[in-house]
Amino acid sequence: MKFPLSWLRDWIDLPEQLGEISELLIKVGVGLEALENPGASMANVVVARVLKRDPHPNADKLSLCSVSDGSQTLQIVCGAKNFKEGDLVPLAREGAILPGDFHIKRSKIRGIESFGMLCSSEELGLGKAEDGLLILNPSLKEGSPLAEALGLNDPIFDVETTANRPDHLSIRGLAREIAAVTGAQLKQPKIQVKEAGLAVDGTMKLKIQNEELCPLYMGRILRGLKIAPSPDWMKQRLHAAGIRAINNVVDVTNYILVEYGQPLHAFDLQKLEGGQIEVRLASPGEHLKTLDGQERVLEPSDLLIADPKKALALAGVMGGASTEVTDATSDILLEAAVFRPIQVRRTSRRLGLRSESSLRFERGVDMASSEEAMNRATSLMIELAGGAAAPGHLKAGPGKTENPEIKASVRRINSLLGSVHEAGAMLDLLRRRGFKGSLDGDTLMVRAPSWRQDLLIEADLAEEVAHLGGLDKVISTSLPDVRTPDPDADEWINAWILRQHLSGAGLREALTLSYLDPALAAHWNFTQAIKIDNPISEELSLLRPSLLPNLVTSALESMKHQANGLALYELGRVFSPSKESSQLGMLLSGKRGDGSWAEKSRPYDFYDLKGILEGLADSLGQTLKLRSELAGPSWLHPGQCAKLQFGPVSGWMGALHPALAKALDARHGIFVAELEGWASDSLGRARHFQGFSLLPHVERDLSCLVNSDFEAGKLLEAIRREGFSNRQLVLKDVFEGPPLPTGKKSLTVSLTYFAGEQTLTDDEVNKRHSELCDKLKANVALEIRD
Repeated sequence: MKFPLSWLRDWIDLPEQLGEISELLIKVGVGLEALENPGASMANVVVARVLKRDPHPNADKLSLCSVSDGSQTLQIVCGAKNFKEGDLVPLAREGAILPGDFHIKRSKIRGIESFGMLCSSEELGLGKAEDGLLILNPSLKEGSPLAEALGLNDPIFDVETTANRPDHLSIRGLAREIAAVTGAQLKQPKIQVKEAGLAVDGTMKLKIQNEELCPLYMGRILRGLKIAPSPDWMKQRLHAAGIRAINNVVDVTNYILVEYGQPLHAFDLQKLEGGQIEVRLASPGEHLKTLDGQERVLEPSDLLIADPKKALALAGVMGGASTEVTDATSDILLEAAVFRPIQVRRTSRRLGLRSESSLRFERGVDMASSEEAMNRATSLMIELAGGAAAPGHLKAGPGKTENPEIKASVRRINSLLGSVHEAGAMLDLLRRRGFKGSLDGDTLMVRAPSWRQDLLIEADLAEEVAHLGGLDKVISTSLPDVRTPDPDADEWINAWILRQHLSGAGLREALTLSYLDPALAAHWNFTQAIKIDNPISEELSLLRPSLLPNLVTSALESMKHQANGLALYELGRVFSPSKESSQLGMLLSGKRGDGSWAEKSRPYDFYDLKGILEGLADSLGQTLKLRSELAGPSWLHPGQCAKLQFGPVSGWMGALHPALAKALDARHGIFVAELEGWASDSLGRARHFQGFSLLPHVERDLSCLVNSDFEAGKLLEAIRREGFSNRQLVLKDVFEGPPLPTGKKSLTVSLTYFAGEQTLTDDEVNKRHSELCDKLKANVALEIRD
């Protein structure tokens, strides 16, 4: 919200220094977005009088003027037509810099020298010009600085308010907050309503169809008004607030909207029919032309203000063109109402029609001040436009209701804040904020003021006490229970080891949120994900049961931004209904290699992931064990899925299920692994290395006949158990087909026998090889081939 400083000063005494005022606004809970000084752009712009106006000798559309700036007469060439001799107008003298970095200097225009420029309101940054120069009030002093003459040396504050504080969207609300912080007294404006003529009861009736949607509707009838431009002080304040001045009646409604936070609307009384105002829902297919000139097609969910024959306005959003106040208007019906926030929000969003009124109604209007705001507007309209108000006012709906009483413990509030406020002092702080209540020992029983509909529970009161009491009054306490990770803990050391190996293998570490979108959880079939009681948003309302959903989502977003290939891992916590545990997630997607002449790129596949895991297991002194599974997790491809284990680590790896990949709009193959158990035991910290043997080694091949569904990994694992390391053992050949029997395949393994301290003889190698074959035949379902 934007407002000039003078407007706020009308309501409360403030410090002289802008810095102190800014600090006060921040202290009451509003953010300071900007602080503007419109007069700063008007240096060397003064009030000048047009002494003489003649046609330009070389241009039909230009005038040659003699202008007095109070100390000298200047020759100015001007293209405007809306002024005459004797008028006061703005003069930008040589050296002035107007908005848009427009420098004023002496120049020749069609052969005639011009020593400055006469300005329109648009050129001065004061709003769009209607028909030429800005004609100034004849009472202004010739030669005086324009910013001073127009009151533009008034700083403009632009503050940011939060959605739960609609009272901050008004001058009165901000002044009330400052009063609570500083103890200063509010300066209430004088409200004098001149009443005359026929009573309002005999002129108009009110009818509310659904009081839940409109709990309060009030109106006043004003007669004998003279529509005219508003005085400069009002136009300047509205302009500073970002609102265009229209006429004295409409401007008053906007003025009160900013001052009280109460939206008002003025209907031309002569254009109302049937002697009754109705607040009702729209009929199917009903139309309304709004003040912006757009024909709106309404739905039955839209709330309307209407007379018995036609719709008049969209309740809380915008008035209708058919009853607009014009220069011919003399009598009006002034509306002050309160509408249900969700009702206004729904209509405003559906139509894409946002207004200053809808902004306030959507957040909640203080019903208790609606009548005062209406009377303040009535008083201003009579002051600016003449006329009088009909005796009495219209009113329908149940009206204001008190906020619920809140019960709180003084001890509990101090515990929440870490403060030491006494009970009486705490109640005094709340009373400064407008609360009413009492104290019974340790128990507070208080009721929030009408403008604070966001206060419902004990914690809300604690926040109010902290706000007014000052966070600087909260005593600092040490936190002895806060600990950093133990550098000797298995989980910390294992995480460091895994990061070292995986980063060395070319993967990059990712960090994703611990929360999960329910829609994403549904795609992954995580039906048991834990729901957070008080989530940041609906999209982040679950705790993640796995690292993979967010890791895959992040990868897909990166691929959309032209990442050719991704190799990622993440270490993090996951949550299930029964436990919280640590997990390692891995992902490969897109192309491997940079596509240069030295390294041709190709898509990542299942075996790339398998190779990385084998390398990880080997680097930890472990052996990777894989077992193909058709009944793996639902998010894995049943044909490219394996259960894995090495040391204490176990998990799953494979390609993402095609249905899931399609649902996530994945354009490349995605291969993932999910591992658990790495945090509880040590990983490969006791590895030892020995030198190479200087003696020759002997290589032998071992061929086995096994069933077609037999996994080669089982054979390799059985051989490793007999003392062969990875360097001694290689799967050399796999053969299936004639002349082998149907349902059989041949596996050939190359074995390397190393010498000890002397050269191996053939007999020694034959003996060791024969013993190995015997053990394999006894322990594995295979047949040794000659």
